[in-house]
Order: sequence, then structure tokens, then C-alpha cells
Amino acid sequence: MLIHGLTSSARSWWRLGAEMARAGYRVDAPDLRGHGDSPRGDDYLLTSYATDVLALDREWDVVVGHSLGGAIAAIAQTTDRGFADRLVLEDPLLRLSEPESFIAEYTKPFEDPSAGAVLAQHPRWHPQDARIKAEALEASSPEVVRRTALENQPWDVQLRASDCTPMSVHRTYAESGSSD
Repeated sequence: MLIHGLTSSARSWWRLGAEMARAGYRVDAPDLRGHGDSPRGDDYLLTSYATDVLALDREWDVVVGHSLGGAIAAIAQTTDRGFADRLVLEDPLLRLSEPESFIAEYTKPFEDPSAGAVLAQHPRWHPQDARIKAEALEASSPEVVRRTALENQPWDVQLRASDCTPMSVHRTYAESGSSD
């Protein structure tokens, strides 16, 4: 399973998903509530996001979570130990201590959600990643960002992530040039 970050969509995994499928994995990449093709949610609690992915009712060999998706994956794993054999948390959003500055940073792209603006902000990205991010911004909203940040205060998933077995968690912080 591939779990995208805040203001992104399942389509952001277009390259990794294809590679994993070619390697023989069954790949699912859900759109989180308020993102992509998913409807808006009644709430944006991290536990609700995790409940949504757990409702897919499958045990996964590998779950990759980026940013918000990393926090969701950690919560899902500690809620249901059978959720995944291995977690890969890419730049996981495990702690958010300054929600107002976070909201300002993450809502700024909504001012010009065009692929050109996304590519100008991230010049090393593949043009397809910029198009997908622009589409994801159009499908989401600043309200989803605001509510996700504020409804989860205090936001600290570090303890939950540390409760995952050491062999199941792989954190990556390297700049990959891929989309958020």
C-alpha cells in the first residue's frame, strides 16, 4: 500500500506503484479523505485517516507512507499489528508543534495551483509529478490542510511510530526529487 501526503493524491505514486507492480506486488494507493477522488470527511483526525486505510481490510507486505501518509501508516500499524510486515516512512510527519506556520506553508500552493507554479517551486521534479500535484491541489482545499493541522493538536505520533517493531520501520529523509 502506498499512502500519499497532505495535498497530494494516490496518483503521486505513479512511478513507484508501477515499479512495485512489475516486481510482483499487489499495489493499492488510496486517496485519503479530502484528497484526489475521495470525498471530504466529517473530520480530519489522524485516527480517522488510519481507520480509512485499515478499512481496506488487507494485510500488506509493505506499506509506504509519505509525510502525512507516514503518520497514518504508523497509527494504523500500532492499531492493528497485522496491518503490514514492513513500513517505509518517507519524511514522516510525526510531530507538528507550530500548526499556524504549517498551515501557512501548506496552503500557499493553493494560491496558484497550476503545474507551472508547482514546477517553478520544485524545478527538479518530473513534469508529470508537477501535473499530478496541480490536479491534487485542485481536488483538495486549504480547509483540509487547516482542519488536519488543527484537529490533531497536540500532534505527536513519534511515540506511536517508536512502538512499531524496529525491523518494520524504515525512515527515509533523502531528497528524491519526487512529489510530496
